[in-house]
Amino acid sequence: MQQLAQRMFKSISTMTRVAGHLVRKGYIKRRQDAEDGRVVHVSITPQGKAILAAIQRDMIETQKAILQSIPAGEWAGAFHVLEALAQGAQRWQETCCQK
Repeated sequence: MQQLAQRMFKSISTMTRVAGHLVRKGYIKRRQDAEDGRVVHVSITPQGKAILAAIQRDMIETQKAILQSIPAGEWAGAFHVLEALAQGAQRWQETCCQK
């Protein structure tokens, strides 16, 4: 849970609650580590993989529709803005959640 919480920029308690919800929906499985009972392993189920694939397909189609609205002559500027956003997001991730 600690590793998931860090990757998702959430607290461990929030991540535990979200994982419980996903377990109830059948999207992930949790199991205790055989050697260390404090450690919980989380894995995605086939149902979870199917939902994830559907979400990814929908996101790609949405992004395509949005990007088609950018006129051809404005792509260079759009790439510049996207690069700046990506750099800003990376800097934020490096500093936002350090404890």
